[in-house]
Amino acid sequence: MPGYPPADHTVRDFLTMNGTEAESYRRVCCFIDALFHRTDEILKTFDSQWGIEEVARQFRICMTTEQTMEGHNDFRKSFYDDVVRIAKERLAADQVCLL
Repeated sequence: MPGYPPADHTVRDFLTMNGTEAESYRRVCCFIDALFHRTDEILKTFDSQWGIEEVARQFRICMTTEQTMEGHNDFRKSFYDDVVRIAKERLAADQVCLL
């Protein structure tokens, strides 16, 4: 079904995998943990002199530049690919961070 913004397929597919409620909860917890981890890594590459408003503005620009009805830019795709990869690694670990 077309819409805007376009779906982040990697995220959707990861979060909607079949499983029990407990498995889904663990998956979401790992995803959120990975999301904050990856975001923190990205933000550390930004100019340390920027205030929070400029950091937020620049992050949004990175996530939306050249976005079209058909798809997202390479930065956003790569960002969410990394988040899902990290989430899968954490999900496979012995200890899972639960919210």
